[in-house]
Amino acid sequence: SYPRAEKFPEGTVVELNTADTTLLKKVPGIGSAFARRIINYRNLLGGYYSVTQLSEVYGIDEDKYNALVSWFRVDPSFISGLNVNNLPQDSLRRHPYINYGQAKIITQSRRQKGKLTGWENLLLLNEFTDGDKIRLQHYLSFE
Repeated sequence: SYPRAEKFPEGTVVELNTADTTLLKKVPGIGSAFARRIINYRNLLGGYYSVTQLSEVYGIDEDKYNALVSWFRVDPSFISGLNVNNLPQDSLRRHPYINYGQAKIITQSRRQKGKLTGWENLLLLNEFTDGDKIRLQHYLSFE
């Protein structure tokens, strides 16, 4: 029999962008499966910019999210950005917030017009909306 994992006392707050699976499993309601999913999704994103993104993790429904949200905080300085001017289409497409059409139009725009300088370039394209900007502004870099 395995020893039961110790859970954090109420009021403990965990930094979501630096926590490993061992730390996440100490939060009541998180076991090995959810800990792995939270870490895997964080890796796909490049880091969390908001605790609300936990609701996007597979298997975390509204009730589970409401039970977990008070246990976490996020430091967005740990986010690793995507340089839209250097990454190939398939690397851009791996990000959960970028679809195939968006990755394709970014690479086409770079080829046709050269270096993209900012969101004003992307918002001129039909593939990007203001909602996309809100979700992606933490991740896309135009350096």
